[in-house]
Amino acid sequence: MSNRPETRPTLNDWLAGQGATPALAATLGEIVSACIGICALVQAAPFAAKTGAGGATNIQGEIQQPLDVLAHDLMELRLGACPHVAALVSEEVADLMVTHAPGANLAVCFDPLDGSSNIDTNGVIGTIFSILDLSFNRHEPDSETVLAASGRQIGAGYVMYGPVLMLVLSVGRDVARFAYDSVGGRFELVDPKLTIEPEAAEFLINVAHRRFWDGATTRYIEGCIGGEDGPGEKSFNMRWAGSMVADVHRVLLKGGIFIYPALARPGGENGKLRFLYEVNPLGWLVELAGGLAMCGKKRIGEFRPASLHARVPVAMGSAEEVRKLAGSGR
Repeated sequence: MSNRPETRPTLNDWLAGQGATPALAATLGEIVSACIGICALVQAAPFAAKTGAGGATNIQGEIQQPLDVLAHDLMELRLGACPHVAALVSEEVADLMVTHAPGANLAVCFDPLDGSSNIDTNGVIGTIFSILDLSFNRHEPDSETVLAASGRQIGAGYVMYGPVLMLVLSVGRDVARFAYDSVGGRFELVDPKLTIEPEAAEFLINVAHRRFWDGATTRYIEGCIGGEDGPGEKSFNMRWAGSMVADVHRVLLKGGIFIYPALARPGGENGKLRFLYEVNPLGWLVELAGGLAMCGKKRIGEFRPASLHARVPVAMGSAEEVRKLAGSGR
């Protein structure tokens, strides 16, 4: 006999309670529908020979997986037909996609399949999205309009394709977690308010890049590894999933600090992660949950990208740990 409650608030119930506008709720509905379709593609991939590298590269110079392209196509199909969406930015496409929808004033920036290198190992992957308010713009949007709107985020979240199909979302108030009920065919609320503890004892970073770190990152991580006898005076655990979605999800639920710094090697000067559709949405969620997110020396809300695919070094998570990392540079 199941202990599962008979009824939980649905995503639509929650959106109404959070004061989401009809346009925002409808846009999120299209995103969620696309992600349910992407989940089906992910689950079918081993049987459809859609795992492994596809041979092509994207605008980032990264090798595309077949599922990267399929996930992008599905997101573009759903959002391109949404009457409220004026423009799209995707990791997989170089230029801004303008929908020409009359009266639309939202832009959606998305990474259709974050962590796709984990596909072959059945690791956690996900879709990240950010919804920007373009209502200040009276003309057809261009790249400059979207870049200027990066600080006007009104919705952001991610869907994780793991043991449970999970959605984490905010529309500017609470950060909530939803799980997909495959019987009912809907997302139901399982955690109405995620909160990050200010202090934590986990760090998430790719230690293989240690020789390229700056002094502040090196000092902070050495302090973590030093345990009770080090400057941090406590033991830390290290985690690294190879997927930003999975790593930041852990921070939201367990606390800790996620770091992807600038690297002292060609092409690494600004880190790896892209601002509009990775750092901006996930950093926004972290700060709404009580954490802190930094892009280099700037808070997430202060940074303005210079291009659609601009990269930025990032640290986000438990506020005290992010402050300690910033203080390590002094």
